[in-house]
Amino acid sequence: MEMSSGKCWLLWICLAALPLTGQAEIYKWVDDKGNVHFSDKRYASDKAQRIDDVPQVAQQNGNQFIFHPEADALLRQNQTQPLGLSTALSAGQWSQGGTSYQNVSVMRFEIGPLLEEMHRNPQKKLLRATLLLYANTDDKLYGQGVNNQEAPGHSAKGGDNGFYLKPAHNNFEENTATWASFFDPNNYTPTAVRNLPSIAVPGSDQDNQKNYEIDVLSLVQKLMDANLRQITLEMRLQRTSGRAQVTFYSREAEASKRPSLQVELYDDV
Repeated sequence: MEMSSGKCWLLWICLAALPLTGQAEIYKWVDDKGNVHFSDKRYASDKAQRIDDVPQVAQQNGNQFIFHPEADALLRQNQTQPLGLSTALSAGQWSQGGTSYQNVSVMRFEIGPLLEEMHRNPQKKLLRATLLLYANTDDKLYGQGVNNQEAPGHSAKGGDNGFYLKPAHNNFEENTATWASFFDPNNYTPTAVRNLPSIAVPGSDQDNQKNYEIDVLSLVQKLMDANLRQITLEMRLQRTSGRAQVTFYSREAEASKRPSLQVELYDDV
């Protein structure tokens, strides 16, 4: 069985219904034209690499926590097909036929275990909180190597690819989320979330393979102060003029490349 990216989300929906024990292994590769393929056959292509099972949402080792998104999604303007099961997250701007388009992405983290730990042990305080995002140099979302000569990954050749991480509402399912559904006016952002600080992240300049370690301590502290167990971060470019983008691996990528929120506590005694 093999299928291209246009049908791969159906495969993921079917796999989600399978029990964890004995779940089929899935392999991914990108062909010479930049098309992404998925298969349950190990030798479907000499480029095929296994996609591991989605990791645990939270891991704890003493005062150190690692959170992976419990859901994330790529949202493309005027795209009706859900892209949430893609291995890519991106914020970008481009134009086609005189019309401008955007990609934004969303990541939802469940940090309840951190909140519970701090409630049980009020002497514990936040020391650091870092969001790790890994440059995606596989998925060619912007026609790299086909419609232009750019390498896959980030690009600032046509504009500024600095981006925001903005707290937003939590009402989305990654296998059905689209631009229209996420930005539906009926999906309001609660006041407690609107009061959270946004994080402005500098662009990558000409480094298309830059990985990011983003200081989000101020945001996580506000989450703790408001007793919020869950947060969705919306990733979008700071400026929407020109052509620019950043592209990262999503939680559907192999384990070492998935986004992670890493938090460390200390004992204030």
